[in-house]
Amino acid sequence: QFGANCLVMGDDHEGRFGEVEEHGCARVFLPRTAGISTTERVLGIIANDKLTEEATLQRKKHEAALYASLILELAQSNMTTGTILSSHEQDNGDTADSAPEPIMDDLSSSLKDDDGDSDDELPLQPKLGGDDTFTVVTFGTYDLFHVGHLQVLGRARKVAEEQAAERGLKARLVVGVSSTSLHRKKKDVGTIVPCKERLGIIAGFKVVDDVFVEKSLDLKCEYVKQFGANCLVMGDDHEGRFGEVEEHGCARVFLPRTAGISTTERVLGIIANDKLTEEATLQRKKHEAALYASLILELAQSNMTTGTILSSHEQDNGDTADSAPEPIMDDLSSSLKDDDGDSDDELPLQPKLGGDDTFTVVTFGTYDLFHVGHLQVLGRARKVAEEQAAERGLKARLVVGVSSTSLHRKKKDVGTIVPCKERLGIIAGFKVVDDVFVEKSLDLKCEYVKQFGANCL
Repeated sequence: QFGANCLVMGDDHEGRFGEVEEHGCARVFLPRTAGISTTERVLGIIANDKLTEEATLQRKKHEAALYASLILELAQSNMTTGTILSSHEQDNGDTADSAPEPIMDDLSSSLKDDDGDSDDELPLQPKLGGDDTFTVVTFGTYDLFHVGHLQVLGRARKVAEEQAAERGLKARLVVGVSSTSLHRKKKDVGTIVPCKERLGIIAGFKVVDDVFVEKSLDLKCEYVKQFGANCLVMGDDHEGRFGEVEEHGCARVFLPRTAGISTTERVLGIIANDKLTEEATLQRKKHEAALYASLILELAQSNMTTGTILSSHEQDNGDTADSAPEPIMDDLSSSLKDDDGDSDDELPLQPKLGGDDTFTVVTFGTYDLFHVGHLQVLGRARKVAEEQAAERGLKARLVVGVSSTSLHRKKKDVGTIVPCKERLGIIAGFKVVDDVFVEKSLDLKCEYVKQFGANCL
């Protein structure tokens, strides 16, 4: 379909897809980024939620002990000994007014601070765009990058290009990525993704020209001066704020947020999905126990003429013991459900060749909850394309197949967190990617190679 010269895949697929070589497409297998995966990140979110619940229980226990100690102190106010209070302290293992011990956890560093609180020296080192440039600056945390973030960046870029065009200038978009410590000050909670990862992901998008770490909300004017910004673009939840930047010749534009999508909602969806899974497991165990009990009862009644005991058992459980448990109904967002069909495109696929002057690499993945490991795989695949193209005096081209939600379920026995259309849009936005498509079957590698004229997988 894409006239691919090379197929690039992770080394967990080492040796597979040899059939593409029959279509003149080489294969390259690259190492995965160690220590980072979507699965680990999801488990980290779930574990963090459970630790939060445990911390709440500890806090309640501490408050109850403190309240009890105050009552005891009042009761002992005329006593000469501290017998009762001492006994209370001993029962609880520590003094009643001591703070609860912090919960130690083994979550990855992605759930902890990864940047300091120290600010850069003022004035900041200038990174101006030149007299022929109209510069827009915008800010955000961009945690668990999603399509809402992508649309905000796209709209900010559009502002830059429209304003630059009116003045006959070049457009420039600079993005400030909030440090983990700043995000905690804003939201009272840390980020899931480390600052360096978020910075790298934002820097990879076609619409972004420069990035930096935002360490304080009070430095908006300093950042405006540092980058020579002509316009500050923010979400409309900040409507009317940061008027001080206008004193430095910087206009303000407030854009609407993308409705129905946020990092918070996505995290809550993951947690809710985990709790539903736990509930489903409990239901399954209950059903298995009831089924086992019914078999025992059937054996016991094998010589009886009445079904009294078994009937009684059925009544207690509310249904027959061998009926399957009812499915759990949930109100999770569509991002946790299918968003693409199982129907395949008609074969042969519509060709999308790259031309005789192009060396095409094709690679595949789900790219759920996009992280720096995904970014590095794309970067390495691009490097393969550029090196192979340079040897042949050709142009490099990277085509990425994004697994459909239904295909991912077939591969992993679990759906995706992020809908297919969102994942497709995010991958298409990166500088290193030339074309994207939805991969609907693992059995169509050769068809995709022919479709894009791939030289390497």
